[in-house]
Amino acid sequence: MNSIKRNSSIFLVLLFLYSGCNSNIYEEYYKKTGEDWEAYLEELASEEIDLQNTVVLILKSSECTPSIQELKWWNDYNQNNSNVNVQLIILEKYATTFETFLIHEELQIPALRDSAGILFRNNLLPTTPLKIYINEKGVLENIAVIGNEIDSKQDVFLNALPQ
Repeated sequence: MNSIKRNSSIFLVLLFLYSGCNSNIYEEYYKKTGEDWEAYLEELASEEIDLQNTVVLILKSSECTPSIQELKWWNDYNQNNSNVNVQLIILEKYATTFETFLIHEELQIPALRDSAGILFRNNLLPTTPLKIYINEKGVLENIAVIGNEIDSKQDVFLNALPQ
């Protein structure tokens, strides 16, 4: 019986160490360029959108309260800071739900609607809600979850932005 417990413990320790070896779960998505993202946005918008030095917030209209709270934080940030662009993409099938969401949450962030899940078809991100930062060179520099408390994780994301 003791050997089973010991073997189980060893297995759990090895599993824990192995799972910790994946240093960046978003590694494959960092290979996507600003041009990949701009091509995606061209499918959503009628005009070309320059993503250099831009934070893109991507979520569904049905996301949880912490995500919505962070969206409101970014809304305020966008209104008070001109050093970084902020763009919002809502994955939502229905235009009326998209519009109602923006009005209800009083968001002034430039927003686009992805009604067909083109984001996932182009394999730009694995899930939502996520935010990305594309730097002034058009390189995807940072990916993080939306809805983590506005705390040190948010500070880490913000520290990557130009001041």
